[in-house]
Amino acid sequence: MIRRRNALISCLLMASTAGFTAAQPRVPKGIYTNFIVEYTISSAQTAAYPDLELDNLPQYPNPAITPDPTDAVLVSYFTTLLNNPAISGLAPQMGWVTLNPAEGVYTWNTLDDVFTAVDQWNNAHRFLPPKTIQIILNPGFSTPPYVFSDIDTSVCGAGAPCPQAGSCDGLFMSPLLPVSKECSFPIASVPPTGMQTALPTAVATLRRRVARPSPLRFARISPQAKGSKTC
Repeated sequence: MIRRRNALISCLLMASTAGFTAAQPRVPKGIYTNFIVEYTISSAQTAAYPDLELDNLPQYPNPAITPDPTDAVLVSYFTTLLNNPAISGLAPQMGWVTLNPAEGVYTWNTLDDVFTAVDQWNNAHRFLPPKTIQIILNPGFSTPPYVFSDIDTSVCGAGAPCPQAGSCDGLFMSPLLPVSKECSFPIASVPPTGMQTALPTAVATLRRRVARPSPLRFARISPQAKGSKTC
């Protein structure tokens, strides 16, 4: 009787752990650790270069050092967050300009570090529910400068320098700042440049970057101004 009961318990344990291993989460569930990527990078750089003053920290990623020591600090920090059994994964929140500082240029280091940490954690804890990722991409004030230039060109025409001609930023300042009359420029008559095409392009590029074949990997991308997109 005891032997049969032990065999039953062993079968149940095998079935439950096999379920975790084969799990393919399709939607984020539970509590996620949210952090501002830009602040996290700053703190990681301070830890990676303890002998340098804040004003003397190198550019991140540092083109002179491969791999960048800041990335090792970030992976270690993200792993510490993942070790908390109460969280389901990581939710990095970053400005669009941090990911895509110039047209066609992308900085993947931090997101690669997030995926590296989650992959390593999941591989080391295969009998536990896999941790997953939600990516929050902020446009608005974090929009790359090249997009604002495109908007200005749409208002004034090519070759006519008119910085911030199409900007409405002053309406959101305290106190209010003056804006040009083109702030209310009818969007239907503006060529499909700037935000209308650049943000979807950035999101599509991000989705291709994070698309992974492993069943233990899952990311949800949420551009704040465009709703949620899942990949």
